[in-house]
Amino acid sequence: PISPLLQRQLLLLNACLMSAACPQHQCAIDQKLQASVEELESLLTLQPEPQCRAHSLEERGHRLRRWLRAACLKPAAACRMLNEHATWWRDYGMDQFTDDDEFDETDPLFVCGQDLLGRPTLVARPSAHEPASREESLTAARRSVFTVQRCCECMPSWLEEQKVIVIYDCRGLKRANLDLTYTREIIRTLLAQFPERLDRVIVINSHWTMSFFWAAIKALLPSDIVAKVHICGSDVGIFKEFLPEDHPYILYDAAVRRGGLVPGVPKRSPYRDAKLAPKADLEGEAEEKEESTDELEPEPAMLDDDWSRQSTSASGTEAAATPAKLRSFSPWHPDGSAAADTPALHQETYVEVAEAAV
Repeated sequence: PISPLLQRQLLLLNACLMSAACPQHQCAIDQKLQASVEELESLLTLQPEPQCRAHSLEERGHRLRRWLRAACLKPAAACRMLNEHATWWRDYGMDQFTDDDEFDETDPLFVCGQDLLGRPTLVARPSAHEPASREESLTAARRSVFTVQRCCECMPSWLEEQKVIVIYDCRGLKRANLDLTYTREIIRTLLAQFPERLDRVIVINSHWTMSFFWAAIKALLPSDIVAKVHICGSDVGIFKEFLPEDHPYILYDAAVRRGGLVPGVPKRSPYRDAKLAPKADLEGEAEEKEESTDELEPEPAMLDDDWSRQSTSASGTEAAATPAKLRSFSPWHPDGSAAADTPALHQETYVEVAEAAV
């Protein structure tokens, strides 16, 4: 059997090899998208976005491409959406949230572990949500939005598709947990302000009563989002396609199914500082890592006294999920331009990483 760490390393290695062989597919940048980006840049020169901290939390080229895809590659629509988002960020008070406002494992939504590509995953536990008033529902929705934003800030910057997998656990779900006020608010906000952020929702431990609540939620969602929802019930085989075997919540869910003594819900993954460093600093850091890191770091203990010790914790640090040499010598930059290093160097790097992984 292949260990989860080796599985991730081979997946990343294969992605880089494919990008070297077929660079035209890297970052999914084609001529039409590039032309749309250039037109959007021109429009933003005439209609600049209101300044907000969100702009420093995501690489500009990636942010523009993400909103363009959400606008079906229509620069005028994307320009309008970007301006509206910057205004929403200020009016919603996103900069007024503090670290304590991010939900943890005792709340209905929290960041826990990573998927096979090193992206942080979200766990939704509606059984932890029992509001006593409309105000509590809206407050919980606002904190959930902030939690999603913090999750997005921890995305690996070298990935073009910085999307989130959500594990929606129905275990312990009661009627008191079914809060349409909370649901409507968070769906409305996430659909409008977090486009191209959802990979899929994996619903586990569902039962027949869930069908009534799902029917109400389904009416609020567009068809493309509904298609991303996978209701698995007690069959969690789909986990293997997207999540590593040592994902903290997979271990926790499996232990609960087996019965016996089970530690508590896995702890929230720690947040990292997601500020973007200048390009020159990033290149210098990559060169420094190349000189100092010739071997992959050993895999830490997978499980100890709780489920939070994943082999690649979702602290947001890309080094845990990405071999240093693979990251330093990615053949294509996010903007679609070729890197300065040569194919021969890539080939040597891939061999070294493969040998280290084996």
